Amino acid sequence: MVRSILMAISLLALAGCASSNVEQRLAERLALYERHAGAPVDSIPALRMRGFETLGAQAIVVWSDPSRMYLLSLDRPCFGLELRYTVAVTSSGGFVRPRFDAVTFIEQPSRMLQRCVIESIRPVDAIALRQERRQRRP
Repeated sequence: MVRSILMAISLLALAGCASSNVEQRLAERLALYERHAGAPVDSIPALRMRGFETLGAQAIVVWSDPSRMYLLSLDRPCFGLELRYTVAVTSSGGFVRPRFDAVTFIEQPSRMLQRCVIESIRPVDAIALRQERRQRRP
């Protein structure tokens, strides 16, 4: 019985460490993108999204090609976003606008649509970002 309790406590401690490491990595990646993001813009052309990277529950980077990247901050934490393999960005009239458009994804297993409103859109200097990544490699 004591052995089972100690094993359970050990597993909980390990899970806490793993969660902490993931949160730390996400915070570091968000800080990297924020260093290379410009001022917020009023809109961007609707994206033909080629890729994205989630940076926690309230930020995502999307790109249409390797040199066109945008940091999207969300108006509230969007739980489950950091675990998504696919997302969509809404648009209207050919543009994506903060406070109007959203990042959406299907939550599993409920299959409910999650809609996370975009608070701000900031273009990312992809060249400077890649240079910093190269410099940081061991």
